[in-house]
Amino acid sequence: MSASQYRGQLDRKRKQRIAAEKKAGDCRSTEKRTAADKARAAADKAKSTSTAASKLREADRADRDAAAAGREAAGWQDKASRYAKEEAALQGKVAKRSRSKLMQPSGAASVGSSRLIVVSQQTELP
Repeated sequence: MSASQYRGQLDRKRKQRIAAEKKAGDCRSTEKRTAADKARAAADKAKSTSTAASKLREADRADRDAAAAGREAAGWQDKASRYAKEEAALQGKVAKRSRSKLMQPSGAASVGSSRLIVVSQQTELP
């Protein structure tokens, strides 16, 4: 593959990593552990047992939602780290291809990129 093809892959991988990191951040922002804490505090202050039980159920629900958001965020973060690893490998390939292209002598054809056609010039003798 050529350096430009690797660059294209690198750009796509970078965009995927950025999107995964954004989704991980979005999931972490929906982790509402403070809502569970507030519901527990309200349950402690409640005068009736039914209100306290309701607030405790609300706290449990908020805890479950926060745990689910945390798991989803961890999954997206794993994807982002995999993308970052693949991105680093592609950066190495781009650098290697760019170096090999710079090291070729001028006028030399690279292997597999084009055919080398040799035209001989014939001269007539008197």
